[in-house]
Amino acid sequence: MKDLLAQALRRARSRARKRRLPFDLGLADLEDLWLAQEGRCAISGIAFHDLRFGEAFVKYPFAPSLDRVAPAKGYVTSNVRLVCTAANFARNEWGDDVLRQIAHGIVATERVQERDWYRKQRLEIRRAERAMESMTGEDLRRQKRIIAGLKATLKKGPARLRGAGGRARHTRSKKHN
Repeated sequence: MKDLLAQALRRARSRARKRRLPFDLGLADLEDLWLAQEGRCAISGIAFHDLRFGEAFVKYPFAPSLDRVAPAKGYVTSNVRLVCTAANFARNEWGDDVLRQIAHGIVATERVQERDWYRKQRLEIRRAERAMESMTGEDLRRQKRIIAGLKATLKKGPARLRGAGGRARHTRSKKHN
């Protein structure tokens, strides 16, 4: 945590110097902000972390960055908050309204996709149950296992399945390194 905050402090100090903005922050101030915000972005609520995207322009989108609430006031204790670098980048480039529109659009789209996912999953279960009516023996047992798997998947839902998939990919990539 201290390394991430020290980097954010150095970058902010450099920007303040270049732009001749007031700057009165120290590492202790950022640690206080970190604690007050519970290690989360003040805009998105996402927990800060050091996931790296090596080929990207912004390599650490979830690292803490200092956001000036009122840009002209500079980097003073009463005017800064910790936000993830990606949110700060978007806010600086396009403003709060564009960032908010993007966030609302993403949430609305995910809700529609999730609703459709549940509908398709229930339809798949109904089809499998109808197909089971004409089966006997080993085919029937296999079909019951398939239906049980479909129901377990439905119970977990798309969000938990995405999380499990991400954890599996992360574990697999660690084994290969």
